[in-house]
Amino acid sequence: MKLDKETIIVLSICFVLLIIWPYLFSVPKQPQPETQPQNIESKGKAAPSDSSISPAGANGKELKKPEPVNKEPLRTEEIKKDASVQKTEKTGKSEDEIKLPEIPDQIISNDCISFKINPAGGYVSSIEFKKFLTTDKKKTITLNEDFDPGALSFSTAGKLKTTSLECLKENENTLKVTRGFRNEAGRDFTVVQTWKILEKYKTDYRIQIINSSKEKLSVDGIRVSAGSIIPVLELSGDYFMMETHCISTCLENTVASKSASADKPFEELQENAASWIAVSNKYFACILKPETPFKKGEGNVLRQIIKTMKDEKGKEKSYSSIETYGVIEKIELEPASEASLGFTYFSGPKELALVKEFDPKASEIMYLGWAWFEPISQGFLVALIWLKKFCGSYGLSIILLTFIVKMIFWPVTDRANASMRKMQKIQPLVQEIKTKYKDDSQKMNQKIMQLYKEHKVNPLGGCLPILLQIPVFTALYFSLNGAIELRQSSFLWAFDLSRPDTIYTIPGIELAINPLVILMAVTMVYQQHLTPSAMDPMQQKMMMIMPLVMLVLLYSLPSGLTLYWTISQGISIVQLLVNKRIDEKEKSLEKKNA
Repeated sequence: MKLDKETIIVLSICFVLLIIWPYLFSVPKQPQPETQPQNIESKGKAAPSDSSISPAGANGKELKKPEPVNKEPLRTEEIKKDASVQKTEKTGKSEDEIKLPEIPDQIISNDCISFKINPAGGYVSSIEFKKFLTTDKKKTITLNEDFDPGALSFSTAGKLKTTSLECLKENENTLKVTRGFRNEAGRDFTVVQTWKILEKYKTDYRIQIINSSKEKLSVDGIRVSAGSIIPVLELSGDYFMMETHCISTCLENTVASKSASADKPFEELQENAASWIAVSNKYFACILKPETPFKKGEGNVLRQIIKTMKDEKGKEKSYSSIETYGVIEKIELEPASEASLGFTYFSGPKELALVKEFDPKASEIMYLGWAWFEPISQGFLVALIWLKKFCGSYGLSIILLTFIVKMIFWPVTDRANASMRKMQKIQPLVQEIKTKYKDDSQKMNQKIMQLYKEHKVNPLGGCLPILLQIPVFTALYFSLNGAIELRQSSFLWAFDLSRPDTIYTIPGIELAINPLVILMAVTMVYQQHLTPSAMDPMQQKMMMIMPLVMLVLLYSLPSGLTLYWTISQGISIVQLLVNKRIDEKEKSLEKKNA
């Protein structure tokens, strides 16, 4: 259809009117009465209460200028007041819409540790050890990362609604967080949490519960977490050998521990009252000790969860993260009354002096061997640390400590070697008896015992002295294996005495060259060659294979342990050479006298 000029003009006018119509006939916007609540700021500030509005403003006359918003953190009373206004005003907004201040994570620290605290959650979200680096020495070791609810927390069995939040950093090592709560029964109460880092790795943690309601308050199932910990391999990259990754609980002066593994998750409840709870791995520990024991009967939780991470080759592997928390006895509060809970917390390296200072029974989390070995192992560890102060190197301390122990047992070893030499001398006579009476075992044994008596030889004389030394040297082994003091301590070519002394890795087959363990195997071969033996040739050949077996089994042994073992065998070789020289002199004198 062809449009004429008039039609085009009419359509154009209609189009223009359609565009400008809303602007020509819109209703002017009425000003909002100030009796309505103000929008809460992005930082979570609540609206002012009705008391800030004058009667004149309500009658439509000039309104009073509103008070400026306070930029300081709101206190508990202010937020509660604003919350009650929001609930009763005509807008109908519920208490669920109360916004809390968005307070960033806070840092408190001393020279040894640093806590990152989440004020809204009321827990320590990470613990940084300032003096301990990962194996690549690129960053400090940090506990509790990716763990919820974190350490030194506060939670209850029932659901709580947070009504207020205030945070005050008193100084560099103290933080106070005040939170208002409303329980399922509608009763309001206030919780004040205070974290104060003391000397070294110790922290004082306080929970103050204030009954803000006009009725009796019952708070049950208060849980406080000791935090979480993962194995040292995933935590810091340390060599994973004889890992002691455990949850420990001190129950009536007895320490019970549950080992963790990467097999499956678990959750257990401890029924006995606990004087402290702890999580630890080979080198680090977190111990939570309440002023009054944790609840008896139920609640104290031991938990393991399984996590995954990618290794250096990008392959996923599983590992375990363990956590534990204690439960406080039920608290009953009258109106306008309060209760206080106190805790002492250790989060740091498993150094014997530090752990024993925190609690004497806590030294058992050191895991320096089986129970009957621990006192000896602790003694060796104390001696090792003292010798380090004297000589300035843990490598030299290991050598000196090994030398001292070997000198103490020199007479015992010498007696054992002498007994074995006597056995070796009469071995041809023993073989004659065995051949002569091979068909009569009873007669053969009688003749052999008679031979021993004539030559004043005790067949167990070479074994008993060695057996006496086994507990001592085993304890020394455990003390060196569990000593965090050896971690990242270098000696000669070994850059870390807690790791193998690898000097080169053969490309392609990825075979590490560890000189100390190879030297250890060589000294074992030479020691066996020198040691007097009453065994037959076949048994001797079997024993010659042992150094090779030990080399394969112990190839990745930490260099501190291989250093101890090598020095110990070196001293034994010297003793055997001395005894051999003495024996040769005795033989030459016998020939002269003959």
